[in-house]
Amino acid sequence: MSPFFGIPSLTVAGWMAAAVAVLLVGLLLFAAVNRVLLKMALRNIPRRRAQTVLILFGLMLATLIITASLSVGDTLNYSLQSIQLRQIGGVDEAITKQPGGQFVQGASTADSYFFSDAQAADVIQRSKADPNIAAAAGVITAPGSMIDTTTSQSSSENVAVFGVPAGFGDIWGTLRSRGGSSLDAGALGSGEVYIGNQLADTLNAHAGDGIQLYVDGHVTNVTVRDVLDTEVNPSISGHGPIVNSVLMPIATMRTVIGHATGYNLIFLRNRGAGGFDDLGPNGATGDEVTRHFRVEFTDPQAAAALWTYLSTPSIKAQVKKIHDQASFLDPTQDFTSNTIFALTLRTARPDLNCAASWRRSTSDRGARSISWSS
Repeated sequence: MSPFFGIPSLTVAGWMAAAVAVLLVGLLLFAAVNRVLLKMALRNIPRRRAQTVLILFGLMLATLIITASLSVGDTLNYSLQSIQLRQIGGVDEAITKQPGGQFVQGASTADSYFFSDAQAADVIQRSKADPNIAAAAGVITAPGSMIDTTTSQSSSENVAVFGVPAGFGDIWGTLRSRGGSSLDAGALGSGEVYIGNQLADTLNAHAGDGIQLYVDGHVTNVTVRDVLDTEVNPSISGHGPIVNSVLMPIATMRTVIGHATGYNLIFLRNRGAGGFDDLGPNGATGDEVTRHFRVEFTDPQAAAALWTYLSTPSIKAQVKKIHDQASFLDPTQDFTSNTIFALTLRTARPDLNCAASWRRSTSDRGARSISWSS
């Protein structure tokens, strides 16, 4: 059940049950001490049958409408969360060298947005030092398109190609085929790929089909080893379930795009049993990890320069003006409010210097993208 104004639904239900119980006890006590009014109230029921029926019908209709609205909302939330949970697997956070949400595949393939091997190793090591992180791994992701040479069907819209290491299952969890069998990214040969179920439907593709795959403009011929039971789409909360995904060995990806070293995306997995359990109570663990890494991977010099810039009177006045003119529905109001509060207290807020998107929470689950600055 969805919370009401931030209050858990079970708590609200308990309060309402207690209120109804108090009201009923009060009415019973009132009836016990004033029998005359009780008899007058009961006598009106058979005397005014039409009014009694209308009142009962109105109460039933109101109960039906309220119950239906709550159940439909929860059903939609559950359906969306089920889709999201399947398409992000065990990925809880993603670290990039750019603000997230700009590309459906999660990161740019420009050289400036690649982590060097040394940088990636440093990020992974520092990430694993967090007691809440169970695993971390670097991947390469790129936009793609393809033609199934067996069925002559093609797909070029929102195709994300992931070059993954052999231990990708440590991050994602167990990969499964449409038939339910377990798959291993490490078992992929140099010319083999796994494709997502939506992409397979578009291409009418099956295991063994030949694929002419274009990865960031570079062409290669591969074979479909198997079809996954879902799509690989960790950035789903930023753009929805629209990604068609391909998994290939990271060595093959490097050969195809001509990038012998580095990664443009680092996936993290929190400790937990999977799903919402990785977030902790009310998302507390996920929030703690995100706050930690926003500070951990912020360049101190850049943070100091930004703080100096924001502290100038003209900029402070502009931030306040934006805040005052924003409506309560404006997503920037909370950010400007926090900025004004920090500037007023003269207390630096390192997390102001990192962009974050791909929100993952108990209501909208998607990997959090944390920008890294060198």
